[in-house]
Amino acid sequence: GGKYVLDGFPRGKASLEAWARSLAPRVSVKLALLFECSEASAEERLLQGDASVDTIKARLQDFQMESPPVVRSFEAEGLLRKVSADQDVEAVWSCVQEVLHFELDPQLRNHAIVLVKHKASNTETDRFVQSYLTSHHIAVVESGTIPAAEVLSSGLFDQMYREIMSNATEDPK
Repeated sequence: GGKYVLDGFPRGKASLEAWARSLAPRVSVKLALLFECSEASAEERLLQGDASVDTIKARLQDFQMESPPVVRSFEAEGLLRKVSADQDVEAVWSCVQEVLHFELDPQLRNHAIVLVKHKASNTETDRFVQSYLTSHHIAVVESGTIPAAEVLSSGLFDQMYREIMSNATEDPK
């Protein structure tokens, strides 16, 4: 069995139904990526090509009308992964690589990481949580405590994040 990337298919309800009839029984879909961005970002990127503003607006309108059944279907099957495309191309590609790595690497599936550092809630650690955990699609489902030394020795994070965690102090009140 080969590995394929289908770009822009299925696009709407009709192509989704055709997929279900012809290919779905023979092809195992691992995931579906949805690139989410504002209309302004989409227009800006598409204008870099040779399309006119009117053509772009029509394509965006078609996408908004046609894609919801496809999105709902992949979401219901647990296959949909969303990537914010309202960032530069390199950042989008980095997010895509992380999603592919996480989704396609069986060693990483069904693992959870919970970090807590006693009395270390401050703007620096809040920024860490927002940037690292959120960008890595990690949801906190339970909280507890773990000694900082154990977090540092676990090897879960690269040096930069270990330093942030070990140097964090409470904000003055």
